[in-house]
Amino acid sequence: MPTPQVLLDNLMTGSVLTSRNLTLIPLVHKEPARPAIPYLLAATALDRDLFTVTEADDSGSVPELRAVNDADIAVLLLDGEELIGAKQNRILNTDVLLSPHTGKMIPVSCVEQGRWHHTRPDFAPGGHAPPPIRARKSRTVGRNLKESNEAIANQCEVWDGVDMVLDGMATSSHTAAMCDAYDQHRDDLASRRADLRCPPDAVGVIALINGAFAALDLFDSPSTVQQFWPRLVTGYAVDATMRVDQQPTSTPPTADAADILRRLGRVDCTVCDGVDLGEDWRFESADLVGSALVIKNSPVHLSAFPNDTGYERAMNHQGRIAPPSQRHHGHGPVC
Repeated sequence: MPTPQVLLDNLMTGSVLTSRNLTLIPLVHKEPARPAIPYLLAATALDRDLFTVTEADDSGSVPELRAVNDADIAVLLLDGEELIGAKQNRILNTDVLLSPHTGKMIPVSCVEQGRWHHTRPDFAPGGHAPPPIRARKSRTVGRNLKESNEAIANQCEVWDGVDMVLDGMATSSHTAAMCDAYDQHRDDLASRRADLRCPPDAVGVIALINGAFAALDLFDSPSTVQQFWPRLVTGYAVDATMRVDQQPTSTPPTADAADILRRLGRVDCTVCDGVDLGEDWRFESADLVGSALVIKNSPVHLSAFPNDTGYERAMNHQGRIAPPSQRHHGHGPVC
């Protein structure tokens, strides 16, 4: 089995960035490296009318959408990226690199449980899910890929995560939509982003909240990081806002970063087929979980999270989340 070490060998840490209880440690290349393949980010391709995402058919299917790439180069959709519109908002279950002039069904999860009707015929770019939702989803998608070769998430766990965000951000949402938390707190989230400017040479970042590891995202080029930084950091900031009352740890951030990279490099990966281009590497250990879209031993995108439910247990203990049976909002399976 491969390990992520081959994807991490060219990395070193940059200068630490902070905004209140959120700390970001940029990751930079020791030696210049080129992406394995040229591509457009989905948001850019959508804005240029080179790429469309619609419901699977007229009836719609919660766990899949149809994506069509009309561009002359590949288009990258990122794990946890939100698509807004059609019958209900969704997030990507895994990274998808779609070939030029290709149409594919892509695996997604619902992040708006109380709507099942068209607000527009297709989807527009949205935000990026916060680490707790991405971590929950990564666990179940990875296990399903290994068992059935299908990138299916546990939809009820995703809905639980959305409810955790809405409750943690004190957000009112008629359709239980994750994006409402982002919209209703846009000024505070923008203030956090202003404190966390993207370094020009960053190819990734390790996020710490109250000094504890929350997420790692690694890309193949500074250009991709620059383009996706505002949405990526907003997702981190949502998680940090929900955890303002937790006690900080005292470990120096740079020591944490070195330890996280060292532990991540040792985890065994299962190599699965990508939705289209590339391989989907999945890993899960006692303390880390995540995935990577890999081409020619180069990470197009790697994400990693703490593999524990301590944060979710703490939130439940505080009474901020009702049991799943009390939180069914409408369309989809009852948890």
